[in-house]
Amino acid sequence: MDTVPNELWLEIFEHLPRKSLSQASLTAHSFWRLARPFLFRHFHFHPYAYYDGSFYLPSPERMARAKERLHFWLSDEIAPFVHECRISSWSERHCQDSTDSPNILLDILLLQLPRFTNLWHLTANCATFTGAAMSTLRGMSTLRHLEIERCWVDAEESLESFSPALTLFSFSGRYRCPLTPWIPFLRPDSDHLRELRLLCELRDWNEHLEAIPVYPHVRRLQLNWSNTGTNDCLAVLSRFPNIRVAGILDFVGHDRRFNSLASITFPFLKVLTVSCNCLPVILPRAPLGKLTVGDGTAKELISRLEELDKSATVAIYSLRLDSIPLDPDGEGLKKILQYFPHLVRLRVEANFSNHDTATMLLTVFPWVSFSQSTLESVSISLSAVQSQKSVAVRRALMEKCPGVTSLRLEGADFELRWRMHGDGIVEEDYVPVQNEDDNLSPEAEELLSCLRKDFNIWWNAGDNASNLRGPSTVM
Repeated sequence: MDTVPNELWLEIFEHLPRKSLSQASLTAHSFWRLARPFLFRHFHFHPYAYYDGSFYLPSPERMARAKERLHFWLSDEIAPFVHECRISSWSERHCQDSTDSPNILLDILLLQLPRFTNLWHLTANCATFTGAAMSTLRGMSTLRHLEIERCWVDAEESLESFSPALTLFSFSGRYRCPLTPWIPFLRPDSDHLRELRLLCELRDWNEHLEAIPVYPHVRRLQLNWSNTGTNDCLAVLSRFPNIRVAGILDFVGHDRRFNSLASITFPFLKVLTVSCNCLPVILPRAPLGKLTVGDGTAKELISRLEELDKSATVAIYSLRLDSIPLDPDGEGLKKILQYFPHLVRLRVEANFSNHDTATMLLTVFPWVSFSQSTLESVSISLSAVQSQKSVAVRRALMEKCPGVTSLRLEGADFELRWRMHGDGIVEEDYVPVQNEDDNLSPEAEELLSCLRKDFNIWWNAGDNASNLRGPSTVM
């Protein structure tokens, strides 16, 4: 062990699962010392339970253990290793009667957050921040990511505007969880702030949307339009002129100021996740390359595409249809794909369809005027197709689209991945995930969960390739 440099052990420990890392740290004092930065990097704390509008505290015994655990993590020996902290409510099954004073544990943590001298990511869910806690956050110079989910601020005084070093701010809240107390964290002149996720009522920002400041440094933006309280889509988006990646969901109707803001463009916007109804608002104004469409039907999507000039979609190389119901005859999908003649990557998620989507795709491909030299990656996530059909589906797709170099099929009971390298070598991985009695074992459930999580990683991996037209390197 002494002949192996510490740098190599650190590299190994960084990739070990937490359970294995914990076991390794107990075998030698030197391993314990090297493993500590990884063992205590993430701190997850439950100050109380929140259920059906009421707060609950755990039993006195659990409270005592929680305090001991909290003091351990806040100790001088452990606190400097904490880089990420998540605060979330306890499961109500661990708690007793409801309480009007739920912040006993939470206040201990929030007021001593500065002991986490290397904390860069804080997530709070269903937490109450006092004025003192908000002031503590203001002084966290190492904090870079702040995510607030349904939290309350119990403070009459407002924070003065200041210039934090946040690079990401995420806020989700309704009704009793307004954005207003958090606005001082969002200085528009901060060149650090690059990503905003605002799933909230935007009128909390100011009574007039025109008063929302311009954020020239924000590059990634996510809005859930059903919560914003306005249809002035362009008026809001114009405050973020340099966005590269945007997600605009649950948009209903048309922007009532569409014509008066016709000159607005988004010259750097390349990646968009959007509802069907918002397509005519955004697509003509941005040089998109990657598009994800959800929150609609095939008929609605076709209707919106018909409103566009074909030049608005001709440069799109990556298309994802997210849980959009498709007709069994394939006509809807056929019409949709005709608007995207230069696709390199296609992903269809049809987990809510009650027909064999993979078979439907095979009937559609011959009728779609694909440039077969461009389509390289096909991903199909579905529930109806069975494992015994998967090989036939793969073979048929290879025949219809010989330019494809990577394929992924995810069904109800299997996972199939196929990839052809530039030298002609083929890799194929087939994983069944069900028992003979059709009941998922715990191991199979864990595997399926990992596969679904990995699906997005696999799909997005192709965007990192330097040459999208060359042999695919994803999978």
